[in-house]
Amino acid sequence: MCMADLDRRVKKLNLLDEKLSQAAVTFLCIALIKAFPSILGVGLEWTIPLCALFAVISLYIYWAKEGRVNPETGRQYDRRIQRFTFSDLMNAHFAFIFGLLILIRIIPQALLLRTRWLALLFVCLGAKPFYVFWIKKEAPQKADA
Repeated sequence: MCMADLDRRVKKLNLLDEKLSQAAVTFLCIALIKAFPSILGVGLEWTIPLCALFAVISLYIYWAKEGRVNPETGRQYDRRIQRFTFSDLMNAHFAFIFGLLILIRIIPQALLLRTRWLALLFVCLGAKPFYVFWIKKEAPQKADA
């Protein structure tokens, strides 16, 4: 699968799909941290700057970058997410992951969730974005008159 195909698939996502996928990644990361506690050994001197870097890149693309969006696709926030490429989407997820590592340092009770609940939440929250990204057919392009 080439990067252009992944970029095309990202264009099918809306803001809700992106937020659901980030929430699913949250529960997956908590499960991974529970399985491999050494992940928390990454110090704040790394996680805070990396979180800021990836967040700034994503925020710039979402809020400031000029881009070509289709005004017929829905709300303005959904159109803004169409500016993202696959790598931009991964940057947003990395910002979220590093932010989660910071949050767990501050609130370690987040690790008290049982693994089966983490798996259930991951599957439930990730189902719609997975469907839209991998299975849902693209809307046919309208022919110019």
